[in-house]
Amino acid sequence: MPYKAPTLSTLIARNQADIESRLPGTYARTAFRTTSAIAYANAGNAAALHDHLAWTSRQVVPHLADDDKLLEHCEFWGVWRKAATNASGTLTVIVSADTLIPEGTRWQRPDGVVFESTADVHAVAGDNRVSVTAIEAGRKSNTAEGVPLELISPVVNVQTQARCQYIGGGAEQESMDSLRSRLLFRVQYPPSGGNQYDYERWALEVPGVTRAWCLPRYRGHGTVGVMFVMDEEPDIFPGPADLNRVKDYLTGHINPVTNQVEGKTTGAELIVMSPIAKIINLSIRLSPNTEEVRSAVKANLKIYLESLRPGSLAFLSEIRATISNAPGEIDNTVFSPTTDIHAKEHEIFVLGEITWR
Repeated sequence: MPYKAPTLSTLIARNQADIESRLPGTYARTAFRTTSAIAYANAGNAAALHDHLAWTSRQVVPHLADDDKLLEHCEFWGVWRKAATNASGTLTVIVSADTLIPEGTRWQRPDGVVFESTADVHAVAGDNRVSVTAIEAGRKSNTAEGVPLELISPVVNVQTQARCQYIGGGAEQESMDSLRSRLLFRVQYPPSGGNQYDYERWALEVPGVTRAWCLPRYRGHGTVGVMFVMDEEPDIFPGPADLNRVKDYLTGHINPVTNQVEGKTTGAELIVMSPIAKIINLSIRLSPNTEEVRSAVKANLKIYLESLRPGSLAFLSEIRATISNAPGEIDNTVFSPTTDIHAKEHEIFVLGEITWR
């Protein structure tokens, strides 16, 4: 049975009854008596001990532990918290004549985010690509293709405006909920020399990756397929730079806890790819049909669809149950879809448009 600490009022009543049973004729329940004061004081001490026991009982299991104790569990199991990372990528810079763009040259995005070049570039007249990295870590430095950037310090023969090719890989420090989830995955699926769950665990160790799936023998014997998404980004599906970043990590990386090389097994052909969205549009009659209940239904459906693996079934009965479990919902009718929905091996479910009736 789970440990449940008695309440303070229960402990006071127990102490009062105990005193009265051991000292016949005394009244420990009457205010301003010595026996009553003793009962209250002893109950207070006992309550503190019970509270500490209740706290201790939560710390011994990772999914209930406080954040500081969770970090200790992670250290024991060899799981580390993903640090915030700086976005990196390339800019297209226009040069009027041959020149040197020195390492550390800085450009600024319209919203103030600053990037600097990572190496000297011997540029020639015309378009040149310059590798850059963000000065500050975090997701805000991820930049879509085509966004203009301004040169902060002038460089001879270099136009002030540059264009982003793609800058990505920036991520915030991992949340404690994500870390807790990865620790439970590590405990439930221990390392096995490169099986399906090893690849998924490795992919989840890459900053920005929130969900990952391994497809054993994806293109026959000796091949391994890995798909992943980045739920914290506006577009959760990875681009070419993200795919290369994850593939490099899966190919081989140093475990910072053991200082040993980990990665794909020798001889395996690794195929890292983006999943394809299997969009589910719904038509729902909802009661009460308010914004609060609609938001709750959307949140529930999103959680349900994200819990499904590629190639699985989205059961109509589970969709109905998910809607029914939304806080504030009284009644609903699902007009569309009308049957269970199947995703292919490389497809993941994504919540589409909801028509409210």
